[in-house]
Order: sequence, then structure tokens, then C-alpha cells
Amino acid sequence: NQYYENLQKGDYFMLHLGLYQGITKIHMEAQAINNADFSIPDADGAQPRNEQIDSNYPLDYEFVNSLPIDEWVKTLSQYFDKSLSAGTFVCNYTYFRGLTNVGKKVKGALFVHCAEFSDFPKEVQVAGVTKLSHLIISHFL
Repeated sequence: NQYYENLQKGDYFMLHLGLYQGITKIHMEAQAINNADFSIPDADGAQPRNEQIDSNYPLDYEFVNSLPIDEWVKTLSQYFDKSLSAGTFVCNYTYFRGLTNVGKKVKGALFVHCAEFSDFPKEVQVAGVTKLSHLIISHFL
């Protein structure tokens, strides 16, 4: 929370990366849910249960990203699948906070879940995220 509060408005784009066990491609997350429901404590020991991330939105509000995610997934289908759930842990929390700052402090936000390197090679994932970064930059030029 403090990071977003201290962020000054500018030409920033937030590309969040997280790890998701059991997937075999990178997941481009299309939305985040206004619900912090941590099954275990986070690194700071916090463990919210069924709580709003942002009180300006109703509990369980689905914040759909307005970026051309379907187009990007199609273009980068060798690397990416589309996902409709960033989970209920820190990844979703981070993504929801990022999306609520689009147009206020940042130009855009996107969360991608990477696979374990044993399930999808590191070099391939790095290439995919690099190509995604180029699409993001082109989108805003």
C-alpha cells in the first residue's frame, strides 16, 4: 500500500510478475478481484480473510483490465495463455492495487504469472516477457 501511496503520477507502466506452480505457459491475467483472502500469512505476517482490497469498490468487484490482452495473447500464443484469476493471495492483491491506479498514477498495469522453469524453460519465458514488453511500449506510443 505504501508504495502506491508514495508513487507520483507519471509515465509509468506496472508489469507485475508472479510465480504460479503447475502451469506450462505464462498466464496473462485479465482481471483482479477486490478480495484479499489469504490462506496463509504473507511475508509481513498479514493474513486478511475475505476483505476488500480497496474500500472504493464492493467486495468481489471484478476489475477487468482494459488493455488488449486477447490480442496480445493471440500474438504471443507460443508463450502466453489468458487467465481470468490472479488468485486470492498477494498476486491478486498487488494487481488490484495496480489497476485502481491506472489513469491516476500509472498509464497501465498488467500481471503475468510465470511457470516454474522445470515446467516452461526460463529462456523461453524471458523471451516471451521481453516480447510482451515491446507490445506494451508500442501500445502507448
